[in-house]
Amino acid sequence: MQKNDKCFNFALTLSKINLAKSLYPVRELCVYEALNYYISTTEKLRNSTKLLVSFIKPHRAVTSSTIGRWIKS
Repeated sequence: MQKNDKCFNFALTLSKINLAKSLYPVRELCVYEALNYYISTTEKLRNSTKLLVSFIKPHRAVTSSTIGRWIKS
């Protein structure tokens, strides 16, 4: 994952996603602002380039199977 002042770039297995900065009028509902807040909040917990970290100590990067379990429950 790479971030600049205009967008986030995600490298997911075979494809890239470019999330452009939004000018959504409600800041709390803006995807760009939410992602930016999450990244700055979890910055000290992430010691790799993985975006998502576990909310349970030792706060490691989560795997695709973990995300799958979260979605199912």
